[in-house]
Amino acid sequence: MKILKTGFILTLTFLIIAGYAQQPVSCDKLTEKNKVRYLEGQTVPFTGKCVIRYATGLTQIESNYMDGLLEGVETTWFPTGTKESEVTYKEGKFNGKAAWYWENGTKKTEDTYLNDFKFGKASEWYENGVKAAEGVYENCRETGLWIFWYPNGVKKAEGEFKNAEKTGEWKYWDENGNLLKEAPKE
Repeated sequence: MKILKTGFILTLTFLIIAGYAQQPVSCDKLTEKNKVRYLEGQTVPFTGKCVIRYATGLTQIESNYMDGLLEGVETTWFPTGTKESEVTYKEGKFNGKAAWYWENGTKKTEDTYLNDFKFGKASEWYENGVKAAEGVYENCRETGLWIFWYPNGVKKAEGEFKNAEKTGEWKYWDENGNLLKEAPKE
């Protein structure tokens, strides 16, 4: 019975310490050396969560670190408490989904990153929630088919990119959906 009590107390103590260690710290308590973050007074790179708060107490930024580098999702909020962005990091670099929002809460952009470069599907929206553009990036350069829309949802333009340069035939429409022209790149 004494062994069970001792085991229980040790387990409880560990859980309390682990829970305390997982509490976010203020990001202003982190220092940077050679692009790696450390908690003030520590020599081991910081692992954990840090936050920055507005004067109102609402969270402005919540960042996750592993071995002193951003890791996982970093979230930012507008002063109103509405989400401003969610960016995925791996070893301190943009890696994965990244989304930014308008202050009214609608999505503004959504991109995919690979080692700090836009890579893959990308979309943009107007503040009213209507899609503004959609296409693909490869090494931060537009590539393949891109489509653009007016704020009323009517298609505005469509064409191909290669290495961020317009290529081939492009089509353009007016705000009522009437085809204006089909032409080689402008």
